[in-house]
Amino acid sequence: MRAELREARLVGNVDAISIAHLAVAHALVEDHRLGAAAQELESAVAWAQQHALPEHRWPLLLSLAAVCDGAGETDRAERLAANALEASITAHSDVGRRRAEQLVHRLAVRRPSQTQQVTRSARSARR
Repeated sequence: MRAELREARLVGNVDAISIAHLAVAHALVEDHRLGAAAQELESAVAWAQQHALPEHRWPLLLSLAAVCDGAGETDRAERLAANALEASITAHSDVGRRRAEQLVHRLAVRRPSQTQQVTRSARSARR
């Protein structure tokens, strides 16, 4: 997969570069190396940002958000999902917008409300 990424970069094929980054990250997730997958995706997001490619940025951001969520970094996952939504809108991608909205919603629904967090803290303090 790294070879495909190097080759795509050599010829400047932006679609292949984006796909290769996603493939490398997927393999790292499959190997339970979430930190390395996050680093791979962060590098890819920076590349897409540097080259002003929102159509490539939103799927990379969504993947990074999912990895961060899986690693327990919920706040970061929420920020990245919101950034993916913004990038999908900029790219005029209806598919990206729907996927980003779904992830934003899923992350928000799973987050306990402030009241629940305060109540849990108060219960823990009484024990």
